Amino acid sequence: MPKYIDHEARKAEVAAAVVRVAQGGLDAVTLRAVSKESGWSTGSIAHYFPDKESLLEAAFALITERSRRSLAKVLIDGDRDPILRLRDFLDAKTDNVAGQPDVMVWFAFLGRALIDRELGGHQQEAYEAWVEMVRSVIEEAQAAGDIESDRDDTGYACLLLALVDGFFLQQSFMRDYPPNHRDLARGALLILATRQGRKKLLEAESAPASAPLGLIPIP
Repeated sequence: MPKYIDHEARKAEVAAAVVRVAQGGLDAVTLRAVSKESGWSTGSIAHYFPDKESLLEAAFALITERSRRSLAKVLIDGDRDPILRLRDFLDAKTDNVAGQPDVMVWFAFLGRALIDRELGGHQQEAYEAWVEMVRSVIEEAQAAGDIESDRDDTGYACLLLALVDGFFLQQSFMRDYPPNHRDLARGALLILATRQGRKKLLEAESAPASAPLGLIPIP
């Protein structure tokens, strides 16, 4: 009886190895380096991934799926008020994320995606999916009366994701002067919220608002 081989599991193992190697930059991704990291022979890897481009695409697909699951866990799977799930999302994405391996590799892909049309298309699809996920929770918050219903939910989703991306860059290159990104992001959410939504957010705080939040006007 022929031995059963789980080809999808093998490809997943190789993709995970590519992500680990890519933490040293995309130029570090070679067939030999991935072979050493994964424990699979170069011939076995080439059977599934014939070139570097296919290796990178597999790694990108893996970190995209990991990110989707982590977002869904906070934004979609929670049973809390949508306005509080948005706050939890901002907390998770602004709390010292710069050193997280998947985030480092994700941003390493950005430069390549600008010149690689196929990878750029994957990047666009992933980002649009994230915008839609955040937008759907904003829509829930609007229905609950916690965000004004006449506001642009897609625009708000793009705004919150832009904060997350910008704070990552600041955490990466302003390490000697790190502002409290979590409080700043929470302050932005307070601005977007209705009076009812702001009340929920402030009541959920375990301690009085810190200085950055105190600088945000609450009408």
